[in-house]
Amino acid sequence: MMQDLAMHILDLGQNSIRANAKNIEICLWIDDEKDCITFRLVDDGIGMDEDMQKRVLDPFFSTRTTRKIGLGIPFIKELAELCNGSFLLQSEVGKGTTLEITLQKSCWDTPPLGDVGEAMMMLIQADGTIEYVLDYRHHGEFIMKTTEIKEILGDVNIQEPSILLWLKEYINENIK
Repeated sequence: MMQDLAMHILDLGQNSIRANAKNIEICLWIDDEKDCITFRLVDDGIGMDEDMQKRVLDPFFSTRTTRKIGLGIPFIKELAELCNGSFLLQSEVGKGTTLEITLQKSCWDTPPLGDVGEAMMMLIQADGTIEYVLDYRHHGEFIMKTTEIKEILGDVNIQEPSILLWLKEYINENIK
């Protein structure tokens, strides 16, 4: 298992990058009344057929050529099951993929949130041409869209180290 939800965000976001996504939406919704955390990742990458959707649940399957195992999706599925939650994987070839889990917030096995700002910073650093949306809801709503940030930056590259560090802090300050 990964030590926090931010590591899952990073790992699954990298899957979307490898799937040639141009848009990646990451939602983290925490509902104290329902004792629930929902994590959703939606991309417009190459998508998967039904056979591939079944195969990615096998930890000994990977589309990567650098290693023979792919643990991201099996880990997140196991986490959902361990934390009295649910797991949903929907995908269509040529349209993209939606992955959503819910976790019981008070479950002993539910990991901490982790450094979401750093995970987002690393995804943007990996591919700054992708349009990212982070939708965080807990005692209010915070939405970060790289399209808006790029408009403000003008000619300054969003992947500049100082911009990436600012983004990390901006996200973390707003999701406290």
